[in-house]
Amino acid sequence: MAAKKAAGQKSAKLKAGSAKSAKQRPSSKSTRKKATRSTGARVTVAKKPAARRAAAGATRPKAAARVSGAGFAEVGGIGTDAVKKATGKGWAEWIALLDAANATSMSHKEIAAYLAANTTIGDWWAQMVTVGYEQARGMREKHQKPDGYEISVSKTLDVPVDRAFAAFEDAALRAAWLADPSFSIRVATPSKSMRADWVDGRTRFNVNWYAKGAGRSQVVVQHVKLKDAAAAEKMKAYWAKQLDSLRRHFEGGA
Repeated sequence: MAAKKAAGQKSAKLKAGSAKSAKQRPSSKSTRKKATRSTGARVTVAKKPAARRAAAGATRPKAAARVSGAGFAEVGGIGTDAVKKATGKGWAEWIALLDAANATSMSHKEIAAYLAANTTIGDWWAQMVTVGYEQARGMREKHQKPDGYEISVSKTLDVPVDRAFAAFEDAALRAAWLADPSFSIRVATPSKSMRADWVDGRTRFNVNWYAKGAGRSQVVVQHVKLKDAAAAEKMKAYWAKQLDSLRRHFEGGA
């Protein structure tokens, strides 16, 4: 009897051990998944959580709009006639030339170097054509330059160029028409040009004056080193409003 009892206990232990081992062993389905991963026959890729996917998409830069051939009358704020007069080619010709050179695969520096080496337009126009090409081909946003964003606004005034210059150079005179007159002048050439630090302490602007016949002049303001496209649009609207204020100031007999 004792022998039968011992045999029964041993059998029960063996059954319990088998059941426990069965629980610990992975299923055949799980084993097949592991096997296929190790052989490369099937790969299971975990998906990113929705929040991470959204964050990744938010940081991806949006490409600038590509300008079509119909838009080549003006690129980068410069008209095709002005480009042709200065360089011998209009925008459509420059863009076709750079397309043929596969310039969309080049950096800004490489495109400018290509133009400098293969044309006689000079470094300044090489930069202007490069920027225009990048904007036309969606490689650069409107107003974007290598060192930030910049805008340009001009106005023709019915006053001599010396009076137009004085309206900027003289602190008391500019306070009568400019909303933010406390900028700091870096350097100025009377009746010709001025470079100044803007009131925000971060950006700068340049002003050029041109005589336009007897008693008339043109003022061109270029605001540079703006942080983004939104800031550029804001300052373009600002200077358009301020130069109109200057025109009204002179029309009022100032």
